[in-house]
Amino acid sequence: MRGHEKILVSILDGPIDLKHPCLAGAQLHYAPGHSRADVTDGPSTRHGTAVASIIFGQPGTVLEGIAPACRGVIVPIYEDTPQGSVRPCSQADLAEAIQAALREGAQIINISGGQLARGGSPDPTLVAAVQACEEAGVLVVAAAGNDGCDCEHVPAALPTVLAVGAVDVQGGPLPSSNWGEAYRENGITAPGGAILAAAPSGEVEPRNGTSFACAVTSGIAAWMLGEMVGRGLPPDPLLVRRILRESADPADGDTAAAHRLLSGRLNLTRAFDALDALLSQEEEGFMTDVITDVAIDPAVALAAGVPAAPAPAAALPEPAPAVGAVRPSGEEAPCPTGNCGTSGNGGLVYALGEIGIDYVSESRRQSLGQMLGMEVVTPGHEDKVLGALAQDPTLAPSFMWTLVLDGQPIYAIVPMGAYAAETYVRLREFLNAQITTEVERVSIPGTVFGSITLASGFTVPILVPEMRGMYCWNIPALVNQAMGDDASKTDAQTERRRQVHESIQQRIYYENRNLGAAPRDRAFNYAATRAHEFDGIIDAAVGTNMRLGSIQVEKSTLARQNSNCWDVKLTFFAPKQRQDIANLVARATVDVSDVIPVLVGQVRHWFEE
Repeated sequence: MRGHEKILVSILDGPIDLKHPCLAGAQLHYAPGHSRADVTDGPSTRHGTAVASIIFGQPGTVLEGIAPACRGVIVPIYEDTPQGSVRPCSQADLAEAIQAALREGAQIINISGGQLARGGSPDPTLVAAVQACEEAGVLVVAAAGNDGCDCEHVPAALPTVLAVGAVDVQGGPLPSSNWGEAYRENGITAPGGAILAAAPSGEVEPRNGTSFACAVTSGIAAWMLGEMVGRGLPPDPLLVRRILRESADPADGDTAAAHRLLSGRLNLTRAFDALDALLSQEEEGFMTDVITDVAIDPAVALAAGVPAAPAPAAALPEPAPAVGAVRPSGEEAPCPTGNCGTSGNGGLVYALGEIGIDYVSESRRQSLGQMLGMEVVTPGHEDKVLGALAQDPTLAPSFMWTLVLDGQPIYAIVPMGAYAAETYVRLREFLNAQITTEVERVSIPGTVFGSITLASGFTVPILVPEMRGMYCWNIPALVNQAMGDDASKTDAQTERRRQVHESIQQRIYYENRNLGAAPRDRAFNYAATRAHEFDGIIDAAVGTNMRLGSIQVEKSTLARQNSNCWDVKLTFFAPKQRQDIANLVARATVDVSDVIPVLVGQVRHWFEE
């Protein structure tokens, strides 16, 4: 099992749900006097538990962490507000939490959060606490922040801290990951896109951002310290910091793209090769007794991919003052540059569109094309792609599946979890039905985690789909289903009724087209898949020579616990008797608080002047 019980990692974050199945058997405890925050289903517990699971998740459970054999001490610094948001902490409170971790004997302190900074200096108590860690030989790992700009967070900007930015599943920097100048000296990037982590109710979910890249890095550092102990050598956190920095794949050049990788991208193979080489030297007596003062043998360093010259100790600069307060890096703070972006990480989506395929890069397009017997794969050859996938379904993740709206990709669809293979099968079925013109629309619910640039040049959000809400249809078939037995009738009223149904579908998809990300849009799109709920009202409206006027979505006055309800209203009017006949209004209430929206109650209708 990775790690070692002699290695203690401190988590400075929200409360941690120790009852989560993946933490059963983990050696975790709260620091004395620091268990005041309640474990809830709120965002602070969700964040803290996710971070802890990445490091300490136990083998044989729903999620195995990176260093499950290590011990952990929890020092909560965040808690939930009555409004359901995270209450951040001050820099002074963070400093006290760091001191508490030191008193407990932590060798690594994970801080998956920070405070956006500009101009000035951090709180002296925080500087002193971080300096105390350096003097005690304790590694502090902190998130670079998710503001998507050339800016910095404290404590990550302090030079003795190992700052961590995030890269996506393709190895490119997440758009939300910060890349301030200080990070080019003390920072690396690590996997932070779609990282599986603990979720409420014993579940796991992919998480995205520098918080989780930070946890990944702390877990790897703890694993490396465990390797030291396992070989009978004293653990040296600052040596691990140096190895992680120097073995990272360097970000070459003075370009914006290079800066976004900070000083380099984590290379796990090179890091462990370098560690093994250094420990082998120590075991053979070639190194000094004080491992942190060792001079690396140039030949060994070259073979391991680590620069021979050790990095010089940096002087403590005057970093920028903090804006707001220290908060989890999953929460975005105001940006000081005007160049900040937001990735919408963790946002729910219920989108309508068509299935497409992209290839991420020209090299992949070419390699897949050669596999299919073509020079490159081009649009119009989706049938050959489906043929290859029928022969070898495991190729499905090699293609980037997309959701397309009016010819433009709006999401990259990346199935994950236990049913990923089944989800790819459904995507194949959808695409095949599109090619044979059996399907016009698909619905894809899911959660957004980061973004990716496609071979077409579009940068789109990554959507992790929820298979149980994925449907496909064509409008005539959907209308026939909604009309039931009456669909076979050919009288004038039935035809008008059919026209109203088709008009609703076309207006939702074209006139009111949307990305399905805002709550009102998710309610709107979901209503399109529930056409049968409106059929009785449509029949009544058509029977009195009424026509469809407006389709509106507004916040519902209905408020049940933990809900997010919206009213979808259809208004019908009598074009020839507007002054004499009141409008007919039909209302469906949709709760969009979960990834799959749900209709609340029955569709109601009334007349209004």
